[in-house]
Amino acid sequence: MAIGLLAALVGPIAHSGPALAQDGAVVDWIRRTAQPCESCEPRDDHQDLASLRQIVGNAHVVALGEGTVGTREFVQLKHRIIEYLASEMGFSAVAIPANMPETRALNDYIQTGKGDPRALISWYWLKYWPLNTEEMLAFVEWMRAYNASGRGRPLQLVGFDMIKPNLPTDVVREYLRRVDPEWADSLEALSRALTRARQTRAQSVSLQGDFPAVDAAGHHVRLSGWIRTENVSDYAGLWCRADAGDAMVVFNNMERQPVKGTRGWQRYALELDIPANADHVVFGAQMPGTGRAWFDSLGIEIDGKPWSDPNKFDLPMESAGGPIGFQLTPGPGYDIRMDDSTAAVGRRSLRLSSVEGFVPPDPTPLWAAAEKCASRIVQRFESEGQRYRRASSDDETAWAARNAHLLLQRTRVSLQEGSRDSSIAANVEWIMERLPKQSKIVVWAHNDEVARTPGSMGDWLAKRFGKDMVVVGFATNEGQCTTAKTSAANLEATEIQPGPDGSFEALARASGVPRFLLDLRRAKPGSQIAARLHEGLTLRSIGLSTPKQEFFPAALSREFDVIAWVEKTQATRTLATH
Repeated sequence: MAIGLLAALVGPIAHSGPALAQDGAVVDWIRRTAQPCESCEPRDDHQDLASLRQIVGNAHVVALGEGTVGTREFVQLKHRIIEYLASEMGFSAVAIPANMPETRALNDYIQTGKGDPRALISWYWLKYWPLNTEEMLAFVEWMRAYNASGRGRPLQLVGFDMIKPNLPTDVVREYLRRVDPEWADSLEALSRALTRARQTRAQSVSLQGDFPAVDAAGHHVRLSGWIRTENVSDYAGLWCRADAGDAMVVFNNMERQPVKGTRGWQRYALELDIPANADHVVFGAQMPGTGRAWFDSLGIEIDGKPWSDPNKFDLPMESAGGPIGFQLTPGPGYDIRMDDSTAAVGRRSLRLSSVEGFVPPDPTPLWAAAEKCASRIVQRFESEGQRYRRASSDDETAWAARNAHLLLQRTRVSLQEGSRDSSIAANVEWIMERLPKQSKIVVWAHNDEVARTPGSMGDWLAKRFGKDMVVVGFATNEGQCTTAKTSAANLEATEIQPGPDGSFEALARASGVPRFLLDLRRAKPGSQIAARLHEGLTLRSIGLSTPKQEFFPAALSREFDVIAWVEKTQATRTLATH
């Protein structure tokens, strides 16, 4: 399920006086039971993590969560835990929330040392920024060094996600061309169907201007303007993007600001830091969906100082023939023109509107067509599997078949006929089946994904592995974490609020132990402490986006076996590109 979705639907819970009265006993129990960790920083000495041997026991699956995405100490502590599990307990695989085929290239580096791990991480994971960090690079380089040392079983890094269909499509296409050429056309049909479905989204009307990159690169830019709306279905807003070479390096728009419906003239703004290597900067206004929106008197500030060039841009929006310096893109079903019937400042404004009766296209039929194609290809692998294996090999056939399943999963998630959590759980099971017998694996994800909440990946895996899986949730009290303000190209360090009364974070903070592993299974069944840990507490959950709410109800001891606690954390450090 989506991070925090179930909790958001349920909402926060009230904490009664008797429950709060039990908290002193819970704090004392935490002090007695918690196993302190000396540091999150990776190091050679693992004695402070020796309790993991008893905590994990004979389990073959350890799921490591995180209460906040983009948290430096969580990534580092996961790194340390995996070091212990690999060197002391024989774990040999790590599954991460990255696309399965893309991760294979990085695993090749871990096995052979060939390639540039920094470039591989940046290239494949640029759009999934939580993995595109200095901390993850350090972990990958440690995995390679561990394998090169020959100290234990070789480590593998595998991805279990299926969001991006491009590489799975390529894998299946190349395989079918070799072993079943007549069916290669079916893959081409699927590729076209996927492309059409992904490109059919809420239509929009926009204007765009090319801003002098030399004036903006390396500076803080503020874009503002007056906006009025009438029956806007999605939103109306300003936007700005900077590119370096062929890659987008920063982007901001007003999608997360609720400028929709019908509103009178108000002035809005967005801000972003333009990287010094940016060589192309564009900005403008847009309105997806339907309705009408007016824009007037745009303003640009660079490092707090107003910027204008009347010969290049008509920022006041007063030119009767259309604003100078802007490309107008109405798109099918839209209109864009100057309007002298309303203005916030001056005589005119620019109106973006949908044509009366226009209905944006529905992508559902296109996803249904893609799902039908993907389903036929999966069935072909199932019916012709034996012949395929004779024509190639067991490993090649299994890999191509799995990529066909990834494509089918992708279409069904988009149709809401299947959940991402059940799909990624199935992928983890497939990974386990392909590993040598009795292999042990670490699953790396978010708390909301590994927790045994109904419908989550953790719930699906619990049904499969039962007590052979240990689930570790991660929590912190204060500091910062990285989140996306609007998109992966607009990240920010978000301040983490101290845990309120009734939260696990408040109890952990009161224990006075700055870092620990807490085995929740050690609470005596039927005791007040066990009851308090089972229900009535809240736990922080911050996903990819900058949150409006941090704390949600948690059945702590049902969802997790262990809590890893770090009292104060920092935001992850985005991997610099070269």
